[in-house]
Amino acid sequence: MDIFCKDLYYQYNKNTEFVSYALNGVSLTIKEGEFFGIIGHTGSGKSTFIQHLNGLIPVEQGILTVGDYDLSKTDVKKSKKEKKQLKDNLKNLRRSVGMVFQYPEYQLFAETVFDDVSFGIKNFMPNLSPEEVRILTKNAIETVGLDYEKIKDKSPFELSGGQKRRVAIAGVIASRPSILILDEPCAGLDPTGKTALWNLLHSLHERVIKTIIVVSHDMNDVASNCTSVAVFNRGKVIKTGTPKELFSDSAFISDCGLEVPVTAYLTENLKNVGIKIDSDYTINRFAESFANYLKNTEKADL
Repeated sequence: MDIFCKDLYYQYNKNTEFVSYALNGVSLTIKEGEFFGIIGHTGSGKSTFIQHLNGLIPVEQGILTVGDYDLSKTDVKKSKKEKKQLKDNLKNLRRSVGMVFQYPEYQLFAETVFDDVSFGIKNFMPNLSPEEVRILTKNAIETVGLDYEKIKDKSPFELSGGQKRRVAIAGVIASRPSILILDEPCAGLDPTGKTALWNLLHSLHERVIKTIIVVSHDMNDVASNCTSVAVFNRGKVIKTGTPKELFSDSAFISDCGLEVPVTAYLTENLKNVGIKIDSDYTINRFAESFANYLKNTEKADL
């Protein structure tokens, strides 16, 4: 499922003196299969944009399609049958486009982990048998790295912070969406928790979810994990590209009120003193390239 939008606008406080554009003509294409990053300073329109992608915020003006779903606004009056079809389409869209909000563990609500994770399955696929629901729930819990038998009957509120977040993600992926969207997925996690979560997301991307979209304020995370990135500023997408293409322009990133990743900063400063390394700004590639440089230097000295 590709995502395509053109000239997407959205106003807050519409028809008041406090009106402001959260989206001011966003045009963007996200191809199926991407691990896509969305960055920008606070108030740039990132969260408003992603909430359009599964119909949480309706399109006011512009074109927006997600796969075969056309979310663009239409003023044509519809019959009851057409309205029902639109409602069904929206439900199917939300099954296909899973949304994980910041601090998703705060969204846990059921008495047991099983009930929480199976809620979406029962909502989106009401005709499944209890056994089919159990199998899908078990698969989702195990997919996020938790032991189904040990955790299924526990209260989600008794779990550790990391386990809660995994259960919340399991509830979203249980219905096997094609697209998974996460808003600041690592908020509040320590370095170990962040590493574990990014590893989980890459595992999901390889095995279960075709497209992952991440909103993040951490440029280091974006550089190390995303295949493509869009920069939002004042309700517009002002630049897209690979992490290396974007973060190579440190002046542009600074003008956007953002910081370049540590790997980009180090690569640039090493270059300024005559040390050139081949880095795509991921931590692993930077470390590998710098180690190779040191190894080659040692050989040359010998």
